[in-house]
Amino acid sequence: MRIDRDLFMYDLVVVTIVRDEAPYIKEWIDYHLLAGVNHFLIYDNESSDNLKEILQPYIDKKLVTRIDYPQVNRQLEAYNDAVNYFKFFCRRMVFLDVDEFIFPQDGKTIPEIADEILGDDNAGLAINFHVFGSSGLENADYDVGILERFTHRANDDWKPLVDEIPSGNAAIKTIADPRRIKFFSDNPHIPEFWDDNFAVNEELKKVTENFSAPVSANKIVINYYATKSREEYLNKIHRRKTSRFAAKNELADFEGNDQNSVVDEEILSYREKLRAEQIPDGGNDLKILSNRNRANHGRMLNALVRNLTPDFSKGNLKIFFDNPKNRTKYFNDLVKLYKKAPPIFFDGKLETFLTCLLVSTYLKKSYLGDVTGALFEEASLNAICQTFTTNLSIVDLRLLIAELPRLLSMPYATVNAIIEVCLNIFSSFLHDFRTNGDMKNFEELNYIVKMLHAFARYRK
Repeated sequence: MRIDRDLFMYDLVVVTIVRDEAPYIKEWIDYHLLAGVNHFLIYDNESSDNLKEILQPYIDKKLVTRIDYPQVNRQLEAYNDAVNYFKFFCRRMVFLDVDEFIFPQDGKTIPEIADEILGDDNAGLAINFHVFGSSGLENADYDVGILERFTHRANDDWKPLVDEIPSGNAAIKTIADPRRIKFFSDNPHIPEFWDDNFAVNEELKKVTENFSAPVSANKIVINYYATKSREEYLNKIHRRKTSRFAAKNELADFEGNDQNSVVDEEILSYREKLRAEQIPDGGNDLKILSNRNRANHGRMLNALVRNLTPDFSKGNLKIFFDNPKNRTKYFNDLVKLYKKAPPIFFDGKLETFLTCLLVSTYLKKSYLGDVTGALFEEASLNAICQTFTTNLSIVDLRLLIAELPRLLSMPYATVNAIIEVCLNIFSSFLHDFRTNGDMKNFEELNYIVKMLHAFARYRK
């Protein structure tokens, strides 16, 4: 189901977890901003360098959200945190390391090429690697960027086996619709998706593992700067001393990944093309990119109105804003309108209205104020409640269950109606699971039903 993209604060968000990546992160952020990324969720895993200082200008411009994330071995946990807490704020997420640069092959931006490949039906795009070697460099030179220094890579079809699994350029990372992600379990390259959802490669072939072979990188690829110079690689091993990789002989990995067969400087031309298109001569890169990627509150508010109002003759809320005393009346009328609106307005739109709810909460804090924002929140809850009278898919069920704690914590009378209709919907699914002998789903949902009954008694 296509969701109105104007509801989202951001189109494409990058999620990463870093430790002591200060020498590299500015170039990585600047490149991806030009390539179409709107925002970065950066989980800082106990960095001891000046990472925070380098990130601060981007934080000030609301291009980066930095999250302290201490302790070891937390990459998958960070990815799941991003999905759980930010999935309604962006249309797509991509999960990357700072030595990975997404490179569309035809000059388009990352969101443009992702839209062309994925359309509305596919949950994720698995992108193959091009592994870059050291270009024969032994020593680090932090005054020159990674893209300029390392211009030699492996052959296109280089895919050695590691424990019988294709690696090298066959490895992938994923751009995904975060609302279709179940979680990351044991693989940072690709998440597990909800029922009947999956990732595809650029040729629309299904990908379920952390590799895609044969390698296909004709439309989009990830330039993976796996080794850099030998000195930098040794520094990386040192940074990982306390991690789960500590016992691994990573210098052997340096020799294996130091692939320099092909000279490839195309990403430099791509970056300069984007800069020429987006940054006028003498312009302030950060200011221009910040203005372009700023969350547009007016656009989001208009989308809320458009998606929450069944009678589009009332879609223009000028009278609403010109006459603040009429606001409560307008929303009371809207609830009445829901009761006689055609079912097709609500059918298949649970995800849309959940997004409306989160957008309303955000705008309440940053734009609308408590009173008006609360009215939008309650209107969204009423719309969510109406979707329960339509045909909910198994994916809708999963999404609803994931969001129940948030819904039930809202301070509105509508929550009581949501509990009641949830119990009815869940009973229907329980009957189907029992009839089909699907005891795993039956027991999981039955446990939630018991918890919901207990919560309903508590509220009374």
